[in-house]
Amino acid sequence: MRTAQSCLFLSTLASVFACTTYDEMSLHRPQSEKDSSVETEGGGAGGTGSDVPVDAGDASQGSDGEAGKGGAAGASDDAGGGGAGSGGAGGAPGHGTDGGMDAAGGTAGGSAIDGSAPINDGAVPVDSAVSSDSGAGGAGNGAPDVGMDGAAGTGGSSGIDASSGIDGSVGSDGPPTGGTGFIPGPTGCLPMTLEANLDLTGYKVDRYGWSDSACTQRSAALVRNDATDPGGSSGGYLRELKWRAAGVERTARGTGANGWNGWGYVVNHYASTADHSKARIGTFRSVLSGAHHAIHEFKLRVSPGGPVDVTIHWMFATGRSHPIYAITFDATPAGPDVVKADSRAPYGDLAFEGTEGEIAGIGWGDKYRFTTTGTGPVTAASTWDYTAPNTVPYVRMWSQLVDAEMGAVQTQSFEQHVAGGDYGTGLLMESCWKATNATAGADCHTGGDTMPPDWLWPFQLNQYELPFTKNSHRLAWGSTYGAVGQTAVSAFGKTLSGYPRESYAVYSVLGPRTADATLVQATSVEHLLAAALTATEGTVIAQGLAGAGRNDTVLFSPPGYNQVYATWDVATASSRATVRLAPNAGAIEAPIFRFQGFTSAQPSQVTLNGALLTPGSGYFATFDAAEQTLWLTLNGTVTAPVVLHVE
Repeated sequence: MRTAQSCLFLSTLASVFACTTYDEMSLHRPQSEKDSSVETEGGGAGGTGSDVPVDAGDASQGSDGEAGKGGAAGASDDAGGGGAGSGGAGGAPGHGTDGGMDAAGGTAGGSAIDGSAPINDGAVPVDSAVSSDSGAGGAGNGAPDVGMDGAAGTGGSSGIDASSGIDGSVGSDGPPTGGTGFIPGPTGCLPMTLEANLDLTGYKVDRYGWSDSACTQRSAALVRNDATDPGGSSGGYLRELKWRAAGVERTARGTGANGWNGWGYVVNHYASTADHSKARIGTFRSVLSGAHHAIHEFKLRVSPGGPVDVTIHWMFATGRSHPIYAITFDATPAGPDVVKADSRAPYGDLAFEGTEGEIAGIGWGDKYRFTTTGTGPVTAASTWDYTAPNTVPYVRMWSQLVDAEMGAVQTQSFEQHVAGGDYGTGLLMESCWKATNATAGADCHTGGDTMPPDWLWPFQLNQYELPFTKNSHRLAWGSTYGAVGQTAVSAFGKTLSGYPRESYAVYSVLGPRTADATLVQATSVEHLLAAALTATEGTVIAQGLAGAGRNDTVLFSPPGYNQVYATWDVATASSRATVRLAPNAGAIEAPIFRFQGFTSAQPSQVTLNGALLTPGSGYFATFDAAEQTLWLTLNGTVTAPVVLHVE
């Protein structure tokens, strides 16, 4: 039914648009080029607190301390404050904290709210990097060091208005928390798997399996691009991704709508037409296939007005839920200013919720955040809001009936790498940014619809299918004409260059809608970009890999941050390195380091804040012998500065 309606819709188009191929010809054309054609696409016991920052992690978990002395009421900030507590009995050993302060042990004498509950019974880590405001007269327990025999506890928390506890006795081995500033990750993560040349209902795929951020299993089947596949394409895309949420496995598979059999196709629009990778035979290989990290590469040549070579890297890692899709366009074969194309890769249709149901909402982020409002499903008459400022570009859509969403999130900020197409040559900024459907300018509405005109959307989603169906799962990227091939092009008030090469990378997000999986990933990138990496042994790499498959380099921003794979790159000194990662704007989950110049098959020792980490649980490592690089993922979340040592 959709195909027939699509043909009817195309009856008004210029003859260059064939009914059977309208989908890939969906155009974003600048306003200056548009014609009349229709576009197609507790305070507890406390006395004389020292009012100094707490020094967490300076002792292992102690046993029960003596009772704290009675004192004044604790401050009301973090612990809820309460009345003056009496001397509390020595409590259970306090749990180590993740944010830079001692855990207040003790179950008696606490007064979180009206003195009825303990401030912190040691069961939940405290997420803060400042001195304790709990006012607890806790047992004499310092925060536990990791995996090391604990010396005598140095006393309870010395937060505001809190009394110091009495020294505890010698503790036993502490849990593997990594000390101050680190929350351990989940257990049970398995090594990665690769099923090469697997027959997946006729599709020849290489299927990668990995453990995500919850140590649950995911898999991604990438279609080989050296022959025509059963769907009539030439491979080079993600055919299927299996993921789990709330104990339920979902199989996201290409819908086949208009011949799009998965996600990750290369699509470039130029002039009044488009070029795509459906019919482009290329090559593939496994660049890296390790125990916990893998990179799969596709190479092909497209022709959006001239020959352009394309390299795509899919990167998977244990502990990271969402794989990275990194792409490079090399227009050198065409020459400067011959090609004037945009890029919509990764492009395609994936039934991310496990069934091709209605789409409840869509959104994107350029310099501002656009989101549909209301319960859905999305139509041309949906209400929307475009007022919230945005830092990291993204695109997303979510299901009407299933708790699932799909998105793509750039590894850089909008200021670092402009994403989205300025297809209206300024109209989006003038009429739509900082507005809602009720306040937008006249150019942000057409034909009585509330949604912006389909050609004006900076990213391609389901806008061109909305007149025909509420079920379209089209999701792609976007960039301005000339972002591929032009030495200089203007977009959103900035001057960009797409020659000789254009590179960018995005996280491929599939997760629960209720968890705002895409927005959470965008925030995670913000945290990475605000972090700081320094080294006391070895060197933080300040300039490195410019893009997938490239040999030239660019300045890393911040220093050490590799935007291709979202890793931290370090040059070792005789296969040794000591680095400090400071998360200045928020927690960093499962950071990945690449230690270059590393010559051993496995590290002999990895420590975090001086505590020994265990391979396969404290960290996940892969040695790339060809590049003499050790890939290492910390299994956990960094919430305050930590020191990592590798040798």
